[in-house]
Amino acid sequence: MSKSMAKSEPSSSAREVATTIATSTSKHAINLLDDATKEVVDMYDKNKSTLGDSASFKFETDFNRLELATVELKEKYIQDCLNVSWAGLPCRLSHEKYAWAIARAYRRGVDDLKTWLELAIMGAKKGRLQAALETRDQREDRATAPPIDASVV
Repeated sequence: MSKSMAKSEPSSSAREVATTIATSTSKHAINLLDDATKEVVDMYDKNKSTLGDSASFKFETDFNRLELATVELKEKYIQDCLNVSWAGLPCRLSHEKYAWAIARAYRRGVDDLKTWLELAIMGAKKGRLQAALETRDQREDRATAPPIDASVV
């Protein structure tokens, strides 16, 4: 075995390790983004009737923007997987790092939207409960109020 072959083996092994880690990390970040997105959609669908029209409109607008950006990221990631050669390892790792960083940023956006949605749901439920209690209090006040004597007026 020549010295040049011996040197290339660790290099190719290191390359395989680096590419495996990079690919699995960026792919995992994209999968986590998908999972978070599905969770928010499920929460919205479950509580859509509770929210008012303006809250629903805001959520749907913000969600659609995030969903479009996510689809574009996935599309770019797939194209990069097809077009960027592993022979150019630094370039490939750069693309993987980009996909990971953007997926993480979008995940923060989805998490922020989820927090906003949770607060909007709580606010809507709180408003409904307060209105129900006020209505009940008014009924009790009318029921316990002394009758008005028309002769006094």
